[in-house]
Amino acid sequence: MAKAKRESSIHRKKRINLISLGCPKNLVDSEVMLGLLHENGYELTTDTQHADIVIVNTCAFIEDAREESLQTIHTVANSTTSAQKLIVTGCLTQRYSDGLISELPQVDAFVGTGEFQHIVQVCERVQGDEPVFSLVDVPEFVYDHTTPRILSTAAHYAYLKIAEGCDNRCSFCSIPVIRGRHRSRPIESIVSEAEALVRKGVRELLLISQDTTFYGMDLYGAKKLPELLQQLGNISDLDWIRILYTYPTRIDEPLLETIAKTPNVCKYLDMPVQHMDDHVLKRMVRGTTGSRIRSKIQQIREWIPDITLRSTFIVGFPGETEEAFEDLLEFVNEVKFDHLGVFVYSPEENTPAARMRDPLPDAVKQARLNSIVKAQQAVAYEKRQRLIGERLRVLADGWDADAGLFYGRYEGQSPEIDDVVYILHDEVTSGEFYKVEITDVNGYDLVGRIL
Repeated sequence: MAKAKRESSIHRKKRINLISLGCPKNLVDSEVMLGLLHENGYELTTDTQHADIVIVNTCAFIEDAREESLQTIHTVANSTTSAQKLIVTGCLTQRYSDGLISELPQVDAFVGTGEFQHIVQVCERVQGDEPVFSLVDVPEFVYDHTTPRILSTAAHYAYLKIAEGCDNRCSFCSIPVIRGRHRSRPIESIVSEAEALVRKGVRELLLISQDTTFYGMDLYGAKKLPELLQQLGNISDLDWIRILYTYPTRIDEPLLETIAKTPNVCKYLDMPVQHMDDHVLKRMVRGTTGSRIRSKIQQIREWIPDITLRSTFIVGFPGETEEAFEDLLEFVNEVKFDHLGVFVYSPEENTPAARMRDPLPDAVKQARLNSIVKAQQAVAYEKRQRLIGERLRVLADGWDADAGLFYGRYEGQSPEIDDVVYILHDEVTSGEFYKVEITDVNGYDLVGRIL
């Protein structure tokens, strides 16, 4: 009798709302969960109030991300009824599994970064009378081309996760603890998924992992990103292949040659540098020096003169002297990155950097961030001014209601993290390419007209 009652309850509770936080790598995990749930008969909804189960896929990479995750969980818990179930998945669960059950009594189940493939069974369990439980283990799972997945991005682009986890041991980073060791997907699986995505209308693929340049080392004993790019480059109707999250020391000539010679690989590299002062880089355990970073950037631009470079810096790292910061500021003005993200250092629990001496006051860290941002604004404006009069191939993304304009991106712009091209035209179709003449610059954004 109890079994029949439980089956009836499961049958009634079919609507799922999933809230995804954090980076594109986390978003892919969310899309896999959506695919698994849909394949098993669950109805997906964007309305939290009408969902039987709400899933919050969390981020916990830095303090701000943890706060956003906790705030989202509390907001959902306070807005749902006792009949609705709440499941928390992702990085927050993986990192703090021991204390979350007592800290978040509103939650019915916790699922780690290596167990989200069991989301259907978890949803079944929370609909029964089972007490709160946590499903967390050492992350080992990597999805493949046979795993169902529902895209939550615009229909014409998708993130393609080529590996999971990380074997780097940067002193400030908690990712190896949260995501586990580096695990590459086989080339055949990645290509099969890419072909399926293109058949569904995807025109741009963004390759992601914690370190895309380490791809293949665990499976093949060698870096295989160039070979993967070559095979993806042969897929018909795939217009753009974009590479994110590369590691500076692993960018080599075979990779640069492949980018230069493969027509549909974007001349774009996302290369987080983090710093350029030798002492700071050593404390960060980045395995390089400022002079080697300069040489690497020179090598990249020699191979691909028109390449777009995105990078990331951390300011205020323990032991960052005024001289070290001034060197970093000079580096920004010298190298002139096209896109640059800057973050204030915040200590992460159980990382070597959190135990380091010489922490900087918050006011100093914020002032240094402001100085880097101001310098990059001038660099970015100068570089974008040079594009006025250029005719660029632009992929239309959609409509910006605030601006009252359609917008898209050219090859040197990645979705969601970079600026855009606003298109001065009355009718634009998302997912289509247009030849656009750049006529103006608005902040970081470009403005142009369709030819």
